[in-house]
Amino acid sequence: QGRVVEFGAGTGLNFKYYDPARVAQLDAFDLSSSMLEVAEKRVQTEEVRVPVRLQLADATQTGYADSSFDSVVDTFSLCVYDEPVAALREMHRVVKPGGRIVLLEHIRSDNSVLGAYQDATAGAVKAMGKGCVWNQRLEDLAAAAGLGRPIQFDRFDLGTLALLVFKKS
Repeated sequence: QGRVVEFGAGTGLNFKYYDPARVAQLDAFDLSSSMLEVAEKRVQTEEVRVPVRLQLADATQTGYADSSFDSVVDTFSLCVYDEPVAALREMHRVVKPGGRIVLLEHIRSDNSVLGAYQDATAGAVKAMGKGCVWNQRLEDLAAAAGLGRPIQFDRFDLGTLALLVFKKS
């Protein structure tokens, strides 16, 4: 809520879900200019109900000032960043104290058989899936980035997807 930044916004698929009663401003960026062109068209032609500012940027060096945002959102982008820990550190840097970092991501399953399958196929999935590392241990990456323990951690789809919410102290 408040002023929100969406990391790796891609084509802007999430924009229509932001509630104007809760979100005053949405800043969104991606590393791909072609994806941002689609996002811009989406803002102009679809039911996007909050003000959106788009920017070309790298998730590890966004250019935003420290403590600029009330909330940070990243959906299914962390798995394609070359330096996910650096991106998580950047999220932590730009969110205000008391603000939230919301991650909806691919994650290594907590089911040992499925997790082993993810590990065995991770290289092929990355090659075929636009660089997605679908077996990342997100809780370990977040700890390495200094985010601490999540205030919410829910798993879905046999543990291969997770919603994690962190609150900056």
